[in-house]
Amino acid sequence: MKGIRASLGLLTCLPVGRIQPVPLWTALWFWIPGFLAGLIWYGSARVFGMTGLGMVAAIAGEALLTGGVHWKGLANTFDGWMAPPGRRTALRRDPRLSAGGVLFMALALLSFWGLWRQAGGVPPVTWILPPLFSRAMMAWGLSWRGVDSDSPQTAQWMLNTEGGTGSWVTLLISLLIGAYVAGFRAIDSFGGMLLLTGLFMLWARRLYRGMNEDVLYSAVIVAELLALYFLVASTPAIL
Repeated sequence: MKGIRASLGLLTCLPVGRIQPVPLWTALWFWIPGFLAGLIWYGSARVFGMTGLGMVAAIAGEALLTGGVHWKGLANTFDGWMAPPGRRTALRRDPRLSAGGVLFMALALLSFWGLWRQAGGVPPVTWILPPLFSRAMMAWGLSWRGVDSDSPQTAQWMLNTEGGTGSWVTLLISLLIGAYVAGFRAIDSFGGMLLLTGLFMLWARRLYRGMNEDVLYSAVIVAELLALYFLVASTPAIL
């Protein structure tokens, strides 16, 4: 139970209490907060349909669940990318958002808006999958070698992946849930998202000379967009 509570404490704002140190195998349970975020997407799709309002409800509800840390991570990652190498860490840790971070957040929101409005042929239950898959990507990132020297928090998380095994379990559970919900369409989406999100994390890790929490958080947004794109593109009614 400590691993479940720790995963919810790391990835949501739910009042589960503070658990220190983070127990082993915590990454094994990352699919649970992903599934909770997926239920918010599913409820938004059921209530509002494939409309702009549905997208706003899904993204806003997920941000409330998580405290918006994934969006802040996306902004911080690209803030650092647009900064000179000597200022990347300082700018990434600045609580204020720069123009670069705001720009990429706006581009991501516009992408969500466009994809959501094109998703009329996708069953609402499928919307469970992008948030679920994206947390699996975050768990996978914790199994990688190399930590940003300015990110002791990420280093502590990585110590508790038990050699990456817990991360691979989350990947497998997420894939099995996806196959149950959407069949081969989910498997194709998972594969495409895995490849492209992996390339994004590889680029960002090289940018910061190691993995940090902002790279992991931003990978969640990137993975959600990619999973949503592949699900929409693989729907015959849309093609």
